[in-house]
Amino acid sequence: MQETNHWIVRKNQRGISKRMIELTLENGRDVGDEIILDRKQVNLEIEKRELEIRHLKKMRDKGGVVVVHKGRFLITTYNYTGSIN
Repeated sequence: MQETNHWIVRKNQRGISKRMIELTLENGRDVGDEIILDRKQVNLEIEKRELEIRHLKKMRDKGGVVVVHKGRFLITTYNYTGSIN
């Protein structure tokens, strides 16, 4: 999408960062000519990311996780020990 001068002035006046815009475009809902990321959706995104962070911290404590697959079949999984065959 191309930025207009009006867009640049308004986003700067309103303190809306580039990342806020990216998050809105990625997670918002289309309503006509608008993409809306409201407070309820923001809270859901926060909860989702907090859950992901908890899982990532557990994975870090394990040293990482390995998933073994053959094509589309999941074969096994284990904690990463620092060496891969």
